[in-house]
Amino acid sequence: MIMKNKITFKTKMITSLIILFISCDIAVLSAQTFVHPGGLSNASDLAYIKTKIQAQAQPWYGKYTDMVTNLVTPAWNNGSAPQDNGGGTENAMKDDARQCYASALAWYYSGTPAYGAKAAKILNIWATTFNGYNANQGQSQLDCSWIGSLFAPAAELLRGYSGFGAPQQALVATMFKTKFVPALNKQPVWNNGNIDLTMAEALFGIAVFCDDITLFNAAIAKLNARTPLYFYTQATGTPSNVGDWFSPTKWTDGLMQESCRTGGGHTPGGNDNGHHTQYALAAALHAAEVAWNQGTDLYGTHQARYVAAIELLALQLSSGSMQGTCNDNVATNDLWDTFEVGYNHYHNRKGIDLPNTLKLLTTRVRTADNGDWNIFYETLTHDLDGKGPDCVGAAPVPTKTSYTYSMNEAATQLSAAGTNLLWYTTANGVGSSIAPTPSTSVEGSKTYYVSQTVAGVEGCRASITVTVENIFIIPKVTNAPVIDGTIETLWDDNAYMQSFTKVIQPTVTNAADLSGTFKAYWDNTYLYVLGDVNDDSKFNDSPESYFDDGIELYLDINNDKAATYGANDVAYNFGWNNGVIVGTTPATGRATTGITYAIVDKPAGYIFEARIPWTTLQGNPAINQLVGFDFHVNDDDNGAARDGKMSWAAATDDAWQNPSIFGTAKLGDIVLSTSTQHINEMSKIQVYPNPSNGFFNITTMEAVTVKVFDNVGRLVNEFNMNGSYNFGSDYATGLYHVQLINNDGVVKTMKIVKEF
Repeated sequence: MIMKNKITFKTKMITSLIILFISCDIAVLSAQTFVHPGGLSNASDLAYIKTKIQAQAQPWYGKYTDMVTNLVTPAWNNGSAPQDNGGGTENAMKDDARQCYASALAWYYSGTPAYGAKAAKILNIWATTFNGYNANQGQSQLDCSWIGSLFAPAAELLRGYSGFGAPQQALVATMFKTKFVPALNKQPVWNNGNIDLTMAEALFGIAVFCDDITLFNAAIAKLNARTPLYFYTQATGTPSNVGDWFSPTKWTDGLMQESCRTGGGHTPGGNDNGHHTQYALAAALHAAEVAWNQGTDLYGTHQARYVAAIELLALQLSSGSMQGTCNDNVATNDLWDTFEVGYNHYHNRKGIDLPNTLKLLTTRVRTADNGDWNIFYETLTHDLDGKGPDCVGAAPVPTKTSYTYSMNEAATQLSAAGTNLLWYTTANGVGSSIAPTPSTSVEGSKTYYVSQTVAGVEGCRASITVTVENIFIIPKVTNAPVIDGTIETLWDDNAYMQSFTKVIQPTVTNAADLSGTFKAYWDNTYLYVLGDVNDDSKFNDSPESYFDDGIELYLDINNDKAATYGANDVAYNFGWNNGVIVGTTPATGRATTGITYAIVDKPAGYIFEARIPWTTLQGNPAINQLVGFDFHVNDDDNGAARDGKMSWAAATDDAWQNPSIFGTAKLGDIVLSTSTQHINEMSKIQVYPNPSNGFFNITTMEAVTVKVFDNVGRLVNEFNMNGSYNFGSDYATGLYHVQLINNDGVVKTMKIVKEF
């Protein structure tokens, strides 16, 4: 619900909506007016973080211990009354506010009374000695906003602490109303909008603590008025206060009023995107979060502006470039512990992709505490990825909570036990009564959600994770291929061919520069690998073979994906035009006994063929065994250092020291015959249509045995036929390998795609 001038609040009775206008008088507070705790954090979110801290899960536990060590454990010895000197004592005030909020959080998460006592003591001294802020002085307004933005959520958290009862709550409420609100609930003296936005943040928190609807609506009005003057979108055009924007050189969605502000003693780079813009963005998002916790969606009202600002600022900070928006294109190095609140709402709650924000959070924000003023340990309060939206009512019970498929394997429709099920393909969005069948065409993990509706009320959602792995099947052969660098008929079956497509070392300019495919087979004695490489310029002139053209094979026989090389992990290097030399990683302790390979030139490329004994690999092959595997190709275009490198599985060139990034192969039970009679010579076999959306007909003029394998090599059907067979509705959607074997042992293999 979006309301600009009036406010409707959630009550303890979910079905009731009540509007109640009262003064900030503790004696008449109503439990049905505001949700408590409902300031910057609500009870559900706090409970989630508390379980993470109790489990010592990271990054929450690390942030908690850091906060307790640096802000809660040190004694608070401010014996003098706080005074507003227009900025002269703002650091002492900030220390009071930070220690108070930190102690309140520590008490809420741990239940330790001493933490609550410290927070209550700080608030009590302020409530009984502070004389108030100067409502007509710019720095006093800003200090009031910053301090109020921490004191208000601290007081809200302490509602349940026995040492912060009704009398002290009344004193603090009176302080807020008489010493803070006069400086907050007016126009800022200075034109820079971070002040107005931080005023709004403090007003929201104070209004919730005081259960003051009138003040809450005043905060809404302030936020709604300032947001279009601070956050630019092309759709709404140049803001009316363009003279306050410090002359941007490019107007782009997400640009903020102070992005191009310079000076003020900030860090190198000149622009202010590392300082005031982060304070302003945090203030706007904090204000929207408080409103959200009270049932009002200001996030939705300003979504276009806030989402664009989060992403642009994150990109500027992570890249060091202002993206051409300012005269000085160098972004500052300032980084504060924000972005969690906005990311949690727009990504976790609403399912909006925020790649720049996620990158900044995971690479810089969550690894250090850089909070200041109104920005305070957001990871400890709003890193809620995985929590899901707040809900009421039991979730249905999925048949399975996780599935793992290989690429293009036929997947089954999801199912769950419950009433009036609704299925979601994102964390939010629109539910469907039809359960989805997961796609297996793309590698990676995806989470699906399902809820049930009982008595007209939709309840909580259960999650189901579907993981698609790029596992390729290594068929078993009955006779060994000849290792001579030629592609004999055994290798003709393209159903098991893989492509190396990931560029992990620059530069690969086009397919002629470097591209190709590979295959692998196995028997009880050897692993066989074939590579067909396109390379328009080949060199072998470096002391280290990996700087020249050539192949690297990576093998993890146990498929344990360890982060460092163990006894069963090895990399083999086969250089182009390098004789029979085989390089190994690790360089010592890895045998090359019995390895045979050949690299034979072809026009604009070469053919690679190798045979590696299982005894050398220290493995005992078995059907369905998983093996860590990767296929890399080095490219040297000019005789100097290596110019490029491509891989099948690894996303970075770190496989030489990190087996965890290998891909996965499976030793299949599909047996490929190496009969001297070519597999395509089987008499008059026809298959039509292929691909098909419903059925296939297979016809043959002789008796054959038919074996049907799914895309991970599992035998799903076997029968005899002589004539015609309908491959129809009894098979699920997906990719199949069909073998037909005649009485002479001649095998023909076909790949069949069933689309529906």
